[in-house]
Amino acid sequence: MEKKKLAMGIVAVAVLSLVLALLTTGISTKVKTGSEAAKDEKLILGAWADDSGVDIEFADNNVFKMFGDDVATYTMDTKEKNVDMKYAQAYGGQTTHMSYVIDGDTLTLTDRDTGDVHVYKKTQ
Repeated sequence: MEKKKLAMGIVAVAVLSLVLALLTTGISTKVKTGSEAAKDEKLILGAWADDSGVDIEFADNNVFKMFGDDVATYTMDTKEKNVDMKYAQAYGGQTTHMSYVIDGDTLTLTDRDTGDVHVYKKTQ
């Protein structure tokens, strides 16, 4: 009888430890996701250029610039890794839906509607 109680106690402690480990992992993942979002919002800021000489810039006031002109406003969905750019009327007034990947000093934007891929290197 004592052995049975001891075995049940060990199982209970093991299960409790497993539950606590899973809860702790879940909480730390949520915190990491939040910090990853803030990280992306900071990393995208600044000037970028592609191989053909197209210069773009993401400003911290959610303005997207091309060749130094304010051409669009942008919004980021860091959870889905998307950035949408609403162009000013002078530039057609359309909205472009892009997915993004930031890898060090490389920014890859992929048009979610057409599949066109644009690769930029950080310049500032």
